[in-house]
Amino acid sequence: MGRPTRRRLLIWFLAPALLVSVAGIHSYLAAVKNQTPWEGGGFGMFSTVDKRQARFVRYVLVTPEGEARVRPPEHLHTYVERLRARPTSSRVESLAQYLANATWVRTLPDSSGRAATRGPTSDSGPRYRFLPSHETSDRPRATVDSVRVEVWRYRFVSRPRGLEANKLLTATRGGNEHPR
Repeated sequence: MGRPTRRRLLIWFLAPALLVSVAGIHSYLAAVKNQTPWEGGGFGMFSTVDKRQARFVRYVLVTPEGEARVRPPEHLHTYVERLRARPTSSRVESLAQYLANATWVRTLPDSSGRAATRGPTSDSGPRYRFLPSHETSDRPRATVDSVRVEVWRYRFVSRPRGLEANKLLTATRGGNEHPR
């Protein structure tokens, strides 16, 4: 048994060096770039509840009548999932700009007088829905002063025991100028 060759030394140190570099990159992304520990390597995935499902995005239209929480368009589902997994300022700002440039219409109230919508909206005041470009509506278009997009994260706190929501990022962009 002689001295180990350079090739053997390289093999011995390659795997640990690779593991350390992947762990370092993942730690950086989780700490600095808000990536969940469950995404992109997952060295901390079993030690935390911080995963994509523990994050949510809130969408708020600011109109002359006040603020109203709205649902995002369905075609943005994949984009929003990526945003929840690794929120960045540019992604939040792009989404806010897209929604600010979109067409929104007031929804019709149902028989109880409440607007017929599903999902997270404010309990009082007008309600709105996204109007796709291929769709027409007899409802007047909403005047949107701005759109605010917020990315939140749930986390467990031990005292008092429970979940707490913390805002990670927010972006506000000016709205459309075409009420019709």
